[in-house]
Amino acid sequence: MNEKTESNNLGKRFSRALGLAVEWHGTQLRKGVTIPYMSHLMTVSSIVMEHGGKEDEAIAALFHDALEDAPDATEAAKREALMRDEFGSTVAEIVLGCTDGRPSDGGEKAPWAERKESYLKAMRNKPANTLLVAGSDKLHNLTCTVRDMRREGPGTLSRFGSSASNLAWYYSEIGQILTERGIPMAREYNTLLVEFKEMLK
Repeated sequence: MNEKTESNNLGKRFSRALGLAVEWHGTQLRKGVTIPYMSHLMTVSSIVMEHGGKEDEAIAALFHDALEDAPDATEAAKREALMRDEFGSTVAEIVLGCTDGRPSDGGEKAPWAERKESYLKAMRNKPANTLLVAGSDKLHNLTCTVRDMRREGPGTLSRFGSSASNLAWYYSEIGQILTERGIPMAREYNTLLVEFKEMLK
């Protein structure tokens, strides 16, 4: 077992972040299934740590959907301010970098394709710590998607609100960016991507 160092200890900041994540996401379920959404956030945080992330990145992983999943623009702004005040600019900037769209005052977000195209364009130049969290998020999303397709076939993709071809395009672009930037989970992600595309044929 590796000896702990100050740089990878988890403390009261992480406990506080976990509590906030439950406060913000505790009633949510993953799309089209009855799995609590917190399972995703905790898994992403775990993947981050397993690939070398420290406490700031692990906390940002718990918060990575907090802004885009806020009910409206006012709540998103409150959450961002709280993150920056309590957890620092590093955590806040990683979360902002992982956010593909924020809600309007009425709780609406831009269309799927518009958000994803903007996200991919920005992602190519994100700092490594942001890509570590984003890559961990995308790895878990793709892992769950492939698992569900193994069980139920491609029809399970209908719950995502976009076509299978659009999802294949998006997942492929993510894989290319992770590879180009040398993000640790790129190989595992791309192995799953091959299986995903094979199941669409």
